[in-house]
Amino acid sequence: MTAGAGGDSRLYVTSDGGRTWRLTYQASDPATFFDAMAFYDDQHGIVVGDPISGKFQVLATPDGGNSWTVLPSTGMPAAQPDEYGFADSGTTVVTAGHDAWFASGGSVSRAFHSRDGGRTRDVRTTPILSGSDDGNAGIYGLAVRTAALGLAVGGDFSTPDVTRHVTAVSYLGGPWTSPAGEPSGSGSPPPGCPSPGATAVTIGINGSDVSYDAGQHWARFDGGELNSIDCAADGACWAVGGACWAVGDSGRVAVLRR
Repeated sequence: MTAGAGGDSRLYVTSDGGRTWRLTYQASDPATFFDAMAFYDDQHGIVVGDPISGKFQVLATPDGGNSWTVLPSTGMPAAQPDEYGFADSGTTVVTAGHDAWFASGGSVSRAFHSRDGGRTRDVRTTPILSGSDDGNAGIYGLAVRTAALGLAVGGDFSTPDVTRHVTAVSYLGGPWTSPAGEPSGSGSPPPGCPSPGATAVTIGINGSDVSYDAGQHWARFDGGELNSIDCAADGACWAVGGACWAVGDSGRVAVLRR
């Protein structure tokens, strides 16, 4: 997935391990701006883009990304004025089983949840920062362990030292609430992984933090600036037991050491 206005939002597929890529979708509407993508399995996936005509855009594929369809917007709650998604981390869309979530920022910080492949959704507000003058505040990433345990991380790129209202947790499908303790600044979490553990990692401009109690308390363990993180399936994001890789500005690449 590439992100950009109109035709700069594109989707590609590879069948040879990334050696070659084929363009399978290119937006024609100049209002299109893709934010992130996620897959339920090796065939079914979704892409979420910024609102068009007052509602977030969702595309779906039934065949591993070889073809994409824009889903009807009738089941999508209306976006608020100046509400949109962030494409920086690529982690604002996540799935668990048949459920999918995506996050917003700008004027409000909200989490949208679908149980039917993105055709209908409900939406809940979160306590994460929003409404900044420059529009940089909101949710930068989501992680879910199951449909009953979710983590949202965000903040404001313009004030990365702020350590309040930069995370939120949701248990058993309940409301999103602030945890007892928060990370050391604005950041993004890795996508959720199916794991029985309660360990989570978040990275950001100010460094990296870890939580051992499902996001209720956090501690910094590294001071390097990073922008996005993912973990291999043999490890997990919630239970850090395998390979976790992160990337940052100027070609920076980091691997999490245990």
